[in-house]
Amino acid sequence: MTLPGHGCRCGPFDYKVRNMPDDNTPRNILEEIVWFKAREIEAWREKTPLVMLQVAAKNAEPARDFRAAILQKAQETGALCHGDA
Repeated sequence: MTLPGHGCRCGPFDYKVRNMPDDNTPRNILEEIVWFKAREIEAWREKTPLVMLQVAAKNAEPARDFRAAILQKAQETGALCHGDA
């Protein structure tokens, strides 16, 4: 959520950047991506209650071990270099 005066809210925290121009446009591609994601997350929060997210997280399958999968595939294909792993 954007706050007046170049501020934003991130969970329970409020951040404010001082001495910024009031043009309210991203200055670079990274800032543009961050602003887009912030709007996307705000819209998602409005349509998905926290309790629904908590239930979905509780019922989700456990996270897979990404590093182990990469190392296994590298060993299968012979792409593993000496000193890796």
